[in-house]
Amino acid sequence: MEAAFGPSDVSSTPLSLKNLLLGVPLTPVRVSTEQYARSCGEVLSLELYRPVAALKPSPLVVVVHGGSWQSGSRLELDPLSRYLAARGYAVASVDYGLAPRSIFPGPVEDLRDALTFLRRRSPELSLDPNRVILLGRSAGAQIALSAAHDPEPFPGLKGVVSFYGPNDLFLAWRVPGPKRMIDSRRLLRQYLGGSPAEEPERYERASPLLAAGKRSPPTLMIHGGRDEMVWPLHEYRLSSKLKAAGVPHFFLNMPWATHGCDYNFNGPCGQLSTYAVERFLGFALAR
Repeated sequence: MEAAFGPSDVSSTPLSLKNLLLGVPLTPVRVSTEQYARSCGEVLSLELYRPVAALKPSPLVVVVHGGSWQSGSRLELDPLSRYLAARGYAVASVDYGLAPRSIFPGPVEDLRDALTFLRRRSPELSLDPNRVILLGRSAGAQIALSAAHDPEPFPGLKGVVSFYGPNDLFLAWRVPGPKRMIDSRRLLRQYLGGSPAEEPERYERASPLLAAGKRSPPTLMIHGGRDEMVWPLHEYRLSSKLKAAGVPHFFLNMPWATHGCDYNFNGPCGQLSTYAVERFLGFALAR
């Protein structure tokens, strides 16, 4: 990480036996629920985590949940949001329209609406809308990466974090997950309106790997080698493309880890990924 992002002033350690046994300490933060838009007739909300006291506007981390594009909630996995808010970041964990009622690019448009809402209310919420990081998990990582590579740039975007996300949906169709765990092709049909043969342009727009290049933002990728639901080849290929383009990036590759390994925030994957995220935020938001 030092080779990728330079020296760091992060005081935490990558892995603590004490935290593994007793849990990562979490200090109090301010939490509020904000309604930011409507999608497919439903109200969309975000959970906003902020420091208890901030002397200046806080940089913003926008979290996009997973759930195969058809399920999930902004309330999932909030320990990382609380951890980051306690360290001076504002974290907005967003809901978005779910498939099959909302198909791509609907969730990306919802994410843009959330950022527009937060930018508009930034003075009263003490947010810095010009220092934004997108962070997504699984299906949410695909949404975050797609937003980061959208032809219309997202205002204030400084970087993107992908937790075990598919970035090439043509590849996701060709190499689906095991049927006993996930029906990948059914989910892709719901999210993209059909197969690659039926919706080639939509698959292309939803595959940020294809758009990655010199204009890509700094990127952190986190993936486990034992992930059967999303092939780690997605991250290897994106890492190679970003390297060729000279884009700052880091691939935290954990050969023993499975899909969703950070669900145990106190476990090895939870601690290592949190450390990586904190290092990345320090680098990307200082640019």
